[in-house]
Amino acid sequence: MRLVERAWVNSINQRSKESFLDFHAESTVLYDPTLESLKGRLALDKMWTDLFSMFPDYHIRRVRSFGQDDWICLEVEESGLITPIVTQERPKLVRWTLIGKGEDTLPILEGYSSFMKKWHPNATLKNHRADSVKRPSLLELVEQRKQGIGG
Repeated sequence: MRLVERAWVNSINQRSKESFLDFHAESTVLYDPTLESLKGRLALDKMWTDLFSMFPDYHIRRVRSFGQDDWICLEVEESGLITPIVTQERPKLVRWTLIGKGEDTLPILEGYSSFMKKWHPNATLKNHRADSVKRPSLLELVEQRKQGIGG
């Protein structure tokens, strides 16, 4: 089992989509607490493409695992432009903060925010889903970061 886990993690960290997909049958169901269940290789292929287009420096590290027969439960730690900070264990709530390369994008985000405020003051960056939680705007996040509040 450890050999399969290591190869699976390596396929992600080495950006080998073919190797990653080879680990999964068409009947595969991938459960991820941050996503809906993904069923089949086509869904995994789309997840792969979406993930690495959003987070090109995404990496994982195996934390622990268990399993039997043809299933494995693998807990991994993720890293990249952003990282989660757990604010509540049950139900699990996280706050995301920029790290490394992500922090280096702040001048870009500030410039974009300034441009949008001047030329498109009514524009938003919403993802078109109903959102009952008040989320800070991009400008508020940049200001919080400047003041050392955001992480």
